Amino acid sequence: MMSAARAPSKLDLAWAAGFFDSSGSILFSAGTGKKSRYSHLVVSLIAKDEVTIELFVRLFGGSVFRRRAPKPILRWRASTRNAERFLYTIVPYLRRKKDAARLALISRELIAEVGSRHLPAGVLKRRRILEAAVKKLEHGRRIG
Repeated sequence: MMSAARAPSKLDLAWAAGFFDSSGSILFSAGTGKKSRYSHLVVSLIAKDEVTIELFVRLFGGSVFRRRAPKPILRWRASTRNAERFLYTIVPYLRRKKDAARLALISRELIAEVGSRHLPAGVLKRRRILEAAVKKLEHGRRIG
C-alpha cells in the first residue's frame, strides 16, 4: 500500500470524483459467517490506463491490482481509514455516488463511537442497514 504523496488540488478532487462517479465502487468487505461483526469499507475503481491509476495512488494512497488477460485492466483499491479519507475528501464533488458515500461514512462513524472490536447488537443492526442501503445505491436502485 502506498501513501498519498501530495495534497490534491480542487481540480484533482473534481477530476477524481468524476472518474469515481463513473468507474468506482463503494462496498463493505465483511468477515466470514452470519454473526461476523467485522466489515471493512472499501473503495475501488477500474481503469485501462496506468496514468489514471497511478494518479489515484499518488493523490489518495491505496493499492493497485493488475489483471493481464485477456486485456490488461488495473484496479485501484483503498480500504478502511484510507477509504474513509478518500470519501471525505471527494464527497463534495460527487454527483451519482454522493448518497452512497455519505451513508458509508455514517456507517464508519458508528464504529468510531463504540470501537470496532465489540459492536453492540443495536449498532451492528444499524450498520448493516446502512451497508445494505449503500449496496442498493451502488446497484442503481432507490432506497426507501
